[in-house]
Amino acid sequence: MVTKYLYSTGTSDIGEAKNFPWEYRVPDTEFFDPSGFKVGSTFLACFSEEEAQDMGLESKLSLSKTEKLALLLQTLQDKLKFEDDTAKPLSFYQVNYDNWRKVVFSTI
Repeated sequence: MVTKYLYSTGTSDIGEAKNFPWEYRVPDTEFFDPSGFKVGSTFLACFSEEEAQDMGLESKLSLSKTEKLALLLQTLQDKLKFEDDTAKPLSFYQVNYDNWRKVVFSTI
């Protein structure tokens, strides 16, 4: 299955602009459609493409927008806890500040 992606312009054809550091591709799917690019890109930037695919978000299309947002928030909170537990005796913040910052800012 070929997945189409959208960028910050709301389209999939942005030429070389897709190489800009602030661009992030968001799957053009029903799951992210009601939430928009900002929510999708902020959330997905916290995970590898493989991790995102393994979440099975497309199987949760029947959720309302509010339920989808709650699911995304819970997933980010779970990631913070997992990464903190994995980093012990240090913290996720100390081990990988850049990724910690992405996840924390995504929960705000």
